[in-house]
Amino acid sequence: MRPIPRSRLPHSVSYSKFDDSGRDSDYETAITVRYVRVEENSTLIRDVNGNILKGATLLTYDNVTSDPQGVVFAMQDKVVLNVGLANEASLKVVATGNADGTVPHHQEVILQ
Repeated sequence: MRPIPRSRLPHSVSYSKFDDSGRDSDYETAITVRYVRVEENSTLIRDVNGNILKGATLLTYDNVTSDPQGVVFAMQDKVVLNVGLANEASLKVVATGNADGTVPHHQEVILQ
């Protein structure tokens, strides 16, 4: 499968990985992830277990085109949309498209 062209991935987000390794759970330092697509969805989306996620936002990350490469989204990670703009939104990852643990061609991440 070919990579998604950068022209189809027009957005940038700030991404913080959830760090639960110590006594105090916190987020790691945020990084900017470029060349992603963010789509607000007004229809119902179901997670891997069939639960309905209302008002969810879908983030598409291409494992070749998006920068930096090698980002693997996990539950409870934090994504900040529209960095630097007035309508900044901080969302948490609630489901990922790679439930079997493998890293596919691209990741579809549901944010809430």
